[in-house]
Amino acid sequence: MLRLRHLGLPDESERRQHSDGWKLYTRQLAANLLDGTPTLPSP
Repeated sequence: MLRLRHLGLPDESERRQHSDGWKLYTRQLAANLLDGTPTLPSP
């Protein structure tokens, strides 16, 4: 399990953008790990 916390974001819009970005990034990372791709996805 991986838990990420980003504190101090100024408003709900910023929090939503960061949340959406991390969800996308972690899905890509998991897919790459499962298929054996040796590189991390671009943020």
